[in-house]
Amino acid sequence: MAICTKSTPFHVEITLLAAPSTLYDAVIIVDGEEALMPLAANLLVTDFLRDQYRICWPVLGLGIANIVSEKVELPRCPAQL
Repeated sequence: MAICTKSTPFHVEITLLAAPSTLYDAVIIVDGEEALMPLAANLLVTDFLRDQYRICWPVLGLGIANIVSEKVELPRCPAQL
């Protein structure tokens, strides 16, 4: 279980350690500098996002989520595909 910014709990069914990126139809990287810095430094996260991009699944970054996408070296717009 995780806690969102409004302190409302939501249940996490599976973690990055247990599931390959092919199980997800899309990924949303939410805003929040405290959470994004550790994500950008985590090799499992960067590999997961690279795999998402390689199999042509959408990746949406909100707010300053470009920190993570720059680390993974994902294109920032469809024109770069």
